[in-house]
Amino acid sequence: MKKTTHRRCARLAGMVLSAALLVSALPIGGLSASAAGMKGAFFTSGNPPFAYVITGLRPEDGDNTVKLYQNGDMQSYEGYTDVYTIPERAFDADDMRFYTVTEIGGAVGDLVPGALEGVDLEGVALPKTIKTIGARAFSDCTRLKEMTFPTTVTSLASNAFNGVALQRLTLNAAVSTTLVSDISYVSGGVNAPITLPAQITDLTVSAPLTIAGQISIPGVTVMSNTGITIQSGAALTLRGPLSGTGVIEVRNDASLTLEASPLGYNGSIRLTGALSQLVNHSSSPVTVLNAQGRAVTVQPGQIFSGAEQDGSGDLPPSFDEILRPQITANYGGTVTVEDKGRVVLITAFSGYHVEEVVINGLSMGGITRYEFEAASEQNTVEVTFAKGSNPVGPDLPSVDPAAFLDIPAGAAYGEAVAFLANNGILQGVSKTRFAPEQKTDRAMFVSVLKRLEIYGADFHLECEKPLYPSDAAEGVWYADSAAWAAGTKIVPLQGGLFYPGQLVTREDAALYLYRYTHARGYDTVVDAGRHHAYQDSNMLVADSRQAMLWAATNGYLKTKGGFLDPAGLMTRADMAQMFALYLRIN
Repeated sequence: MKKTTHRRCARLAGMVLSAALLVSALPIGGLSASAAGMKGAFFTSGNPPFAYVITGLRPEDGDNTVKLYQNGDMQSYEGYTDVYTIPERAFDADDMRFYTVTEIGGAVGDLVPGALEGVDLEGVALPKTIKTIGARAFSDCTRLKEMTFPTTVTSLASNAFNGVALQRLTLNAAVSTTLVSDISYVSGGVNAPITLPAQITDLTVSAPLTIAGQISIPGVTVMSNTGITIQSGAALTLRGPLSGTGVIEVRNDASLTLEASPLGYNGSIRLTGALSQLVNHSSSPVTVLNAQGRAVTVQPGQIFSGAEQDGSGDLPPSFDEILRPQITANYGGTVTVEDKGRVVLITAFSGYHVEEVVINGLSMGGITRYEFEAASEQNTVEVTFAKGSNPVGPDLPSVDPAAFLDIPAGAAYGEAVAFLANNGILQGVSKTRFAPEQKTDRAMFVSVLKRLEIYGADFHLECEKPLYPSDAAEGVWYADSAAWAAGTKIVPLQGGLFYPGQLVTREDAALYLYRYTHARGYDTVVDAGRHHAYQDSNMLVADSRQAMLWAATNGYLKTKGGFLDPAGLMTRADMAQMFALYLRIN
């Protein structure tokens, strides 16, 4: 850290005197009896230096602890940056002895600010001696981005971090600790949980740690000759590297998920209950002890329970069945994979939002769900989280998607393609081809229709009883969408068959979208007299006529010279325009 220029030697005596005066100026009425007799000391080896107030010091009880206060009257803190490490001990020039720093002082009215209030630091490392953090201790440290927080802290003022937006919080489990959630813990001897100023990103374990909730650690986890116990009903997900030594015990009905290969971990993982579980989503084999104490190798992609005797696994039975995409993400949320590697779910932490998702090199905007046409280990997912609330739904891009070389410049459907692609609803057939003239079949249409829910909860249509057609093989990419469409009666089965390859006509598209809108509870009424404006409307049955009039009236279907053209086939470009406009006006 860079220090503002001062002549310490010339001012040392004055500084000590000023520190004493600062303490003597504190309002006695607002302090405890023991604090009323506190004396000041000035600690000069810190950078920046602070005034340490020795509290409750009485020779007869051997008290040797101090409270840290900011020395605002004597020292300019302008220009101090980087990471400040608060020392464990402070030296008293009067007594010529050291005292242990146990408390980060709180504000005393408007006279004395919190210990580090308003100091322009990027990071702070607290010593393991700290037990109390007082009011406004770190308030308005607007550049404070990272902190190592020891679990020795048993008292934390609710406003200690006002105006602070930490991006990285390393929890140092320095005493026996129970993690209740990603933002709270209970340390030994304390009943009330401590609420942290941010979600845990990194975890350092140097004392016994118990997991009692659903905990996810996106960053580094380091164990030092100690253990982690995952209680029954709890779950621990380690998304970043695991290293160090010690035992991770997974009790009955508990689970441990590894997203990154624990190559630096020299301890052991023990499944001590028949229903305990290890989920190996890393890229390397992991050795565990099952409930009988037998060492078993769990392959990438396997879910292994304590009752199993070997590494075959039954959820899924073969690790080859899970084809996980390659995922990279910064701090701010979680990325999980479902449906054997085909579906990606992206969830931002509180105070963050999904800024951008890049799928196989193509930007999809701030989507929260993506469904690959087929699972593959070659698929890539790059997620960028950012601070702040999630912005309101995106607008149509003003330029055509240059990535698709088969979309002519200025094409009428270009903006619609860009909009759907940026929201993960309709992708290209490759990184450079959209295939706008390719005819749309049922499998493709209902899959895209179901993906409209990516745009927001308003477009989610619940299916209480999916109906899987007999002509959709289990696990095929469109099976779930077909079962959803059949179960919601958007596309009823015909003798148990879905006919996924059947091409979608304009009449079909209008009818499916009409049923979907009606099922969502939205008005689909349209003046039936409008059919006189179209020369071929009499060719339609009542339901189809109403649906096509509704679709044409709203612009979802472009009419052709006074004809509805119900038998015309839908292209991918037509489908893009239909769904883009539907999302914009609904």
